[in-house]
Amino acid sequence: MRKLCVSLALVLAACSSSDYDRPQDQPQRGGGGGYGGRSARVRDSGPMLLDFIPDDAWWRQVSLVEPLHLTDQQLQSLDKIVTDNRDEIARLDNDLPVAQRDLRSALDATQATSDDITAAANRVRNIRDALFDRQVQMLSAERLVLTHDQWSKLLDELRQRREDRTNDRGNQRGGRGGYPRGGRGRPWPY
Repeated sequence: MRKLCVSLALVLAACSSSDYDRPQDQPQRGGGGGYGGRSARVRDSGPMLLDFIPDDAWWRQVSLVEPLHLTDQQLQSLDKIVTDNRDEIARLDNDLPVAQRDLRSALDATQATSDDITAAANRVRNIRDALFDRQVQMLSAERLVLTHDQWSKLLDELRQRREDRTNDRGNQRGGRGGYPRGGRGRPWPY
């Protein structure tokens, strides 16, 4: 019984960190682009070790790549890496919310069983593991294309952009949408 309670607590913690309940039009952390959105590599499904990963076509952003001085061969290699991994990452990323929904259904079932809950939780774990493995494989391949200096410059630029976005959000005025509000949700007169 204790083992079931511990397992259930872990499953509930995993479910509570998903992005399934967030509206799809809400921006993802870190900006847009990537494998069908921000990046299937980095969804907001909780703390992620690979949170610094750039979008899938980061090498096509002139302002980001200019200081790296990528060669044509490097650009072709990066394009091939994305082509080789994009479909599988997108498939796993699309399967994850379905598996999380199935887990919630198993937990909310009128006659919930340990076997059903465990099977649904294992499916979520397996999809997350497969997605993480594919992300690491892709990141590794991208890293091997770049020199150490290029990789360091890329990470510095990504950190700077993240800080700039954070600072920009901190400078917004007021409540929702950045608009100052008067009493009871009314805009302040200007």
